[in-house]
Amino acid sequence: MGFKLEKLIFTTPAEVIASLSVFVKAGKDFDKLLNLRKEKLSRAIYKSPSFTGHGSGKGKYRKDSMAAALAEVERIDKRIYELAGNFSDLQNQVQDIINRLYPNYNQMSILEWRYINGAKWETIAERTGFAISHCYKLHNQAIIQLMKNNILTNDGKTN
Repeated sequence: MGFKLEKLIFTTPAEVIASLSVFVKAGKDFDKLLNLRKEKLSRAIYKSPSFTGHGSGKGKYRKDSMAAALAEVERIDKRIYELAGNFSDLQNQVQDIINRLYPNYNQMSILEWRYINGAKWETIAERTGFAISHCYKLHNQAIIQLMKNNILTNDGKTN
């Protein structure tokens, strides 16, 4: 479940949007894992440390249902920890892409609200004071500008 930016040089608007969306997608997956952990943990505490199985014979062991549930919570914790470790790197990479729009602060603001904060279009319009249609327009202009910036750098380096 590791997230990272695959491409930093874009040739299509879809590649730009996919790269910018990585941080928001990681955040959503992180939230899902936190909710799953909460659910598993709440179920685990209601399990008694009762043993199942008869335990007789070679290779026959009893299983502790509470221990098994807590082991599942521990596996989820590991995945949460791994994902959390990538968050700041992802955010910095997405912010670096957005910063390529400097000095167009309106476009930068729209992309930050959308791809750093994960805001919906209605919220972006409310927070920026622009009409939703103007937010779409600024967004589309920004995506095209980012794509153009990368096409102009044929040496493989980003702006």
